[in-house]
Amino acid sequence: MKPQSFKLSTFNHSAFDCVEMPVENIQAFQTTRLNPNNFTSHSLPTQKNTKSLPPKCFDHFNLGLHVSDDSEIVIQNRQQLLTYLPENSAMQWLDQVHGNKVVVVDELSVSPIQADAVITRSPKLALAIMTADCLPILLSNSYGTEIAAIHAGWRSLASGIITKTLAKMHSGNHDIYAWLGPCISKNNFEVGGEVKNQFEEINKSFTTAFKVNDKYSHKDKWLADLKKIAQLQLTEQGVKNIIVSNHCTFDENERYYSYRKEQKTGRMAAVICIE
Repeated sequence: MKPQSFKLSTFNHSAFDCVEMPVENIQAFQTTRLNPNNFTSHSLPTQKNTKSLPPKCFDHFNLGLHVSDDSEIVIQNRQQLLTYLPENSAMQWLDQVHGNKVVVVDELSVSPIQADAVITRSPKLALAIMTADCLPILLSNSYGTEIAAIHAGWRSLASGIITKTLAKMHSGNHDIYAWLGPCISKNNFEVGGEVKNQFEEINKSFTTAFKVNDKYSHKDKWLADLKKIAQLQLTEQGVKNIIVSNHCTFDENERYYSYRKEQKTGRMAAVICIE
């Protein structure tokens, strides 16, 4: 039977992005900075137990405990996420360090695991990747029996995190669906020449993911395309089913957190779960 597209029917469409991965038995979504229940893009919190209004850099649905936000509010936000998953689901969080460590989990680790990619074959164990400009990548096989989530900043991409994740999955790469979520776009992600050189040393094909920043062409500054880098790596590994979000966290800062634009800011989550 041909897989059916998952529909985000239980979500506030204005607050979350739907991940329409054409796989049965999978729930997946991308949060934004908007609170799905208590906020609109211009409203204030209605929670009675909210102690104070969060600073603008954290409004309205920050999920990062490491960014100096009120931890009580962040924990409430994380608990709220569970209500949008299958009943009795748990959420696996990571301590992300811009590396290339990949872990496989069969059951919940209450403490965040230090890694930048995570794989599971266990139903109702949701995987969460936090971002605020880096690229979130969600993977699933076509049967919805194995999933993965990757935190893909440029350092992780350069150190082979996609290849390492696929190597630890039991599914064949040709059977994998990949979703690339909102991140800083190729028009806004400025890097130095050393970053471009690092990718070109891996494979000359990555040259196409960089263009000169006309504003600072004399300073060896380039604009990098994280989504293209990830697509090239996935394709090289035999993954052909790739769905790409066209949203930019930097340009659409009212909807998404952007570290490059705000410096001090919250974190969103890309979430995937086997039902």
